Amino acid sequence: MEKQNDSDELRISLLMPETYNPLNKKSKIIMSAVIALMLVIYIYLYIIGKSQGLFVGFWSVYGIIGLYQIYTGKNFLTLFGDAYLKLNQEYIKYKKGILKKEQVFLWKDIKKVSLKAGYFLQETYKKEQIKISFNNMEYAKVQKVKSALEKILKEKNIEYN
Repeated sequence: MEKQNDSDELRISLLMPETYNPLNKKSKIIMSAVIALMLVIYIYLYIIGKSQGLFVGFWSVYGIIGLYQIYTGKNFLTLFGDAYLKLNQEYIKYKKGILKKEQVFLWKDIKKVSLKAGYFLQETYKKEQIKISFNNMEYAKVQKVKSALEKILKEKNIEYN
């Protein structure tokens, strides 16, 4: 999902699809309800003695996840973290995976930016090159990022092509 808050920060989630619509949310809630109902049935069978206690932990975890998804309607992967790209007038923050560390790049340290088809490449004053990939982003997100980048680069007078 994309958010633009008061400080003109563009935040693009790399986990949630751009085309996330209520139908998807509704189907996730229905599937989560089915999982939660299976947990309730399993607990009932366990209490009356018709079930062995073999998979109690398995169903408990899925039941809790199902209840959580019903409550929030969120993507399952966001339970463990997020992957995102944030742009504003001061910095670029990039976290390319759930278990990856966030990288922060300040605009004052960036000398030149090259906008390519699948990525953009930043060159710092220390002659370092930093590559941020667009490969895992949807086309609509890439266009939003590129337009926000161009706007910031013009305002900061940073060379780009």
